[in-house]
Amino acid sequence: MSRPWTVQVGYNAHYCNTVTVGADTLEEALEKAIGAANEDAAGWRSTDHCSDSFVDAVYEGSDADPCANYDTRDLIRPSLADVGF
Repeated sequence: MSRPWTVQVGYNAHYCNTVTVGADTLEEALEKAIGAANEDAAGWRSTDHCSDSFVDAVYEGSDADPCANYDTRDLIRPSLADVGF
């Protein structure tokens, strides 16, 4: 008899915000750019690029909610060899 599994599947979507900053060094430019981009909510846009789907979490049973605060000891972590990689 088969067992129930709760599997959370997700994908990454790419968003970007292009900003121009003045700085004396690359490190300073990167720091300022992150700050400027985070302050400019309207500047963020989708690049319409999404990753392939992947498994975020797997729990045995039908009553698990991977978004809840489950004890990570309950999380099943198969090795890549177990899933065919």
